[in-house]
Amino acid sequence: MSVEVLRAAVSAPTTTVLSLDIFDTVVLRDGTTQAFRFVEAATLAARRLGVDPGPLTELRLVSHDNAYRAIQMERPGADARFASLCRAVTAPLGLGAHGAAVLAECELEADIARLKPNPAALALISDARAKARRVIAVSDTWYSADDIARLLDAVVGEQPFDAIYTSADLGTSKQGGGMFDRVAVLEGCPPGEFLHVGDTLEADQVNAAAAGWNAAHLPRSHWYTLQRVWWKLRTIPLQLKAIL
Repeated sequence: MSVEVLRAAVSAPTTTVLSLDIFDTVVLRDGTTQAFRFVEAATLAARRLGVDPGPLTELRLVSHDNAYRAIQMERPGADARFASLCRAVTAPLGLGAHGAAVLAECELEADIARLKPNPAALALISDARAKARRVIAVSDTWYSADDIARLLDAVVGEQPFDAIYTSADLGTSKQGGGMFDRVAVLEGCPPGEFLHVGDTLEADQVNAAAAGWNAAHLPRSHWYTLQRVWWKLRTIPLQLKAIL
């Protein structure tokens, strides 16, 4: 959907709440893979903690996959929590709570360095504010709302939302479909008054529409897709090293 059509939808009298995905919608990644960013963050954390980066990096990669396999059995459709993920990495190395805090700090720094604001999404937010619409963020992520707020302050220069909802905080996700119903209840607003915008077709458009929300797909460019393929190929050796 074009930005012009989206801006018209924001202005529609039936829209009272503008909802936006965070990653690759409000803030744009540079094409690096999740695994590559984990390696960057673990290397930085190891330097600050004065430990060998190898074990920390390998545990970050392996523990992440293990955590999500466990969650799919215990809480299908939910996300892991950031603090728990960091503790799972540092505890086997005897680094304790301090090590987990340092790793969390480094992961946020590594993520922030790989993000930039999306002018199109920020323009939608400005339009919504001008029309006195409520503006919220709805994101599938292991980050908490506080983590997202800090990230937005660093990348965008402000935290522009009235409320931030994350799958880690709510225990349900957009991908699983249950997050939209939960947010509608928390907002105290009928589903038909929401307009949700995001980059993922299934999670942000199909599942939002199935929950009765108005939804729009705002995908990344084909160039970005090619960048992602290149980074995935570059990251394969790092992932193989962690599991072998």
